[in-house]
Amino acid sequence: MAVDLPESPSTISRSRSSVGTSADAGFALGTRSDRTEQPVRLSIAPMVDVSDRDFRMFMRLLSSKCEVWTEMLVDQALVHNEEASQHLEQLIGFSAPEHPIVCQLGGHDPTKLAAAARIAHLRGYDEINLNVGCPSSRVAGHGLMGVALMKTPELVRDCLRALENEVPNVSIKTRLGVDDLDTEDFTRSFLETVLPSLGSPGAQRPYRVIMHCRKAWLQGLSPAENRTIPPLDYPRACRVLGDFGSRVRWTLNGGIETLWQAKDVLTSGLSPANLEGIMIGRAAYNNPCMLHDTDVYLYGCDENPASAQSRGALLEAYADYLHDRYPLESDSPLTPGTFATSLKPTLGTFANKSGNRAYRQAVDSLIKVHKRSGEVGPGDVIRMAMKEMPEDVLWEPLPSTVDVEEAERAERERMADWQRDELERRRVQYAKKEATQRARLEAAKAFDGFPLTLATIMDVGMDLLFLHPRGGATNLGQVIDGVATGSRSPSQRWARLPASPSSAFGANYIGLLMIPIIILLAAMRSSVRKGRAKAYAPVESHSSKKQIIAVCGSVQGDGDPYCRAGDRELTLKVPAGIEERLELRRDSTFPDMSVVLEEGARLSLREYVDMGGTTRVYLGAGAKLVHVVHQTAGDCVTEVEHDEGSKYSQTRLVIPQSNEARHSTDIKVKGPDCVSDVHSVHVVARGSAHTESDSYCDFLSTGTKAQQTHRAVLCGSKSRSSWRSTYMVKKVAQQTDANQECKALLLDRTARMTARPELKIQADDVKVTHGAALSTTIDPKQLLYLISRGVPRSRAQWLCVNGFLEDTLMRVDDPEDREWLREKVKEAITDFEK
Repeated sequence: MAVDLPESPSTISRSRSSVGTSADAGFALGTRSDRTEQPVRLSIAPMVDVSDRDFRMFMRLLSSKCEVWTEMLVDQALVHNEEASQHLEQLIGFSAPEHPIVCQLGGHDPTKLAAAARIAHLRGYDEINLNVGCPSSRVAGHGLMGVALMKTPELVRDCLRALENEVPNVSIKTRLGVDDLDTEDFTRSFLETVLPSLGSPGAQRPYRVIMHCRKAWLQGLSPAENRTIPPLDYPRACRVLGDFGSRVRWTLNGGIETLWQAKDVLTSGLSPANLEGIMIGRAAYNNPCMLHDTDVYLYGCDENPASAQSRGALLEAYADYLHDRYPLESDSPLTPGTFATSLKPTLGTFANKSGNRAYRQAVDSLIKVHKRSGEVGPGDVIRMAMKEMPEDVLWEPLPSTVDVEEAERAERERMADWQRDELERRRVQYAKKEATQRARLEAAKAFDGFPLTLATIMDVGMDLLFLHPRGGATNLGQVIDGVATGSRSPSQRWARLPASPSSAFGANYIGLLMIPIIILLAAMRSSVRKGRAKAYAPVESHSSKKQIIAVCGSVQGDGDPYCRAGDRELTLKVPAGIEERLELRRDSTFPDMSVVLEEGARLSLREYVDMGGTTRVYLGAGAKLVHVVHQTAGDCVTEVEHDEGSKYSQTRLVIPQSNEARHSTDIKVKGPDCVSDVHSVHVVARGSAHTESDSYCDFLSTGTKAQQTHRAVLCGSKSRSSWRSTYMVKKVAQQTDANQECKALLLDRTARMTARPELKIQADDVKVTHGAALSTTIDPKQLLYLISRGVPRSRAQWLCVNGFLEDTLMRVDDPEDREWLREKVKEAITDFEK
């Protein structure tokens, strides 16, 4: 790796406040380390679902000097579990050998961050870090955490001040920029704004910054792509942070994969004097043994730990640690999740060596065999897997980094042409994506100040929003066809209007005629509400016959970066504190829909779906959505994100009118005390028809209550139905109360039903159950009883089926919705009888 920052400045001593161990932290496993004069030459980056307690200990067996970090911990998780010592121990517990150790926090509320920092400080952490660099959508999205905070530097400044007022050692991990905010001046201005100690020339200690030397794109790039596609810019990081001089000491992150590359940067004659260390992330996880020489090579120690002499010694030492941490005679039995997470750090031990696949396969097969036996622990699994490895590979002394450096430099000089082409391809790929992003932003800027945007319409209180349909106008699904669409936003369509009206609005003059009407409505509502403090007026009526206002576009003009066929989406937004009821028919007009409920909002949504599409639901704190769906065809996807205290209830009736109907629900519970219920009823009366129901719930916070029930009635010849439900209960999701249940009634001998409930539980204080039951016929006694009382057979069969489905239908709170679903089921059963 060519590095343009190559002769070491004098080692920057780490100036830290001396902190004693609080009496309140008696449960902490060790006191804060004394590192007043110790430089931080190497840090192991915080990685979600990687940097847990076992991984940090595995790193410590390779180096006694490097700095280890926790994965990002959400401030609310610590605050809500402050009184629950057992849960708090699972979140932030660590042992004395893990020093030096940093606790990274995520959040945007200064008060909550300060409270979480105090909790971590009392536990004995050496430093508290604020995450302002993670590009993950689940971090930087609706929670306003991670790199999204770079757009609000004043808020970051307030957060850091709150942290500094609570604990002595605070740092920030960030990036060079975000989206179009990526100039050198922006990076410098951001740091000057957010670092509190920079404002006082007499500051007695420098502020610590960990700088990932890339920008991030919040839209268009995944977290993995954000680690590779945006180019590294070491010189800019050095210029910006070097200008701060002794006021800042910083660590460089991004692109460093070996110890010799780290030393190249640290010893570069171009690197500023305040560059004190390097942070390595995925490379430490993928190939941990490359860190074995850290103490000697980077810190100048006389020798490396005994556990870092060979791969066999490393695995033996880690097996001993696991034996002590997870004893078989413990009162808490080992769970399958414990095996998986505790052995995960070892999977890269044999990276780039013969036997790497054999070791990983051995570990995987041994876990499957022994995870529930209660006679074998994770340490025993390691020792059994070691027996499958060649002795020469297992006990071969690990090479010095100097030898590795010489070999790798020679190999890099012989880099094949196809590898160079791959690097060029990545650069071109990034350039294209960046050009597309900038073009979109420029198009949106061209519309600044125009009164008719989605945000404007929402602000002036129109009840529904913009719809990107294939049609001119619609009233609850009554579509006037003739105009194709694809524009990503109203502002981009309007920006194109002066140059080409036909391109912006297509040939359908109905769409064009709607424009002055919409402008007039927006102006009227704006004038009426002018001067009101609240952006949204209370909804006085809750009629289910509200109109949907539509603006049409086209997909004319090939190569237009902002117009793509298929980008037709309806956005429903309910402002904070508003309660609304809506009935909607889903068809090809808007297959995709986003539903946004702000804090405390309530929405009862009934919809009819006869084709595939995606519904994205975002629930603010305390929001509630009751979602009743009648689906007759297509492949439907529902994605739900919960904030604190929100409630989501979905009842979906699937009666296929074609050969197939599928739906899947993906739920992420990100806040505590949420309620998430998913109920499905499948009535398959058509011969050879097939329905599928797939749900996945990821529990990421405490106190969640969830229910998933499925009822299937299969009465068509060779009809098929399948149900799969997965609960992933992470170790932070304590006090989860969840249940899965599937029942099916097969009224035809050729019908088939498949039920696959699945539980993946890492937490220990939970109540999670599942069950399934199948019946091949209606109870003949019940049917005979009803017929003998003069009830027609079709009516009798309907009553029996209704009784089978009643417990699920009764979960629908609204009587009108409940009766609506019953009528649909009755129609399906009656049609079958005919």
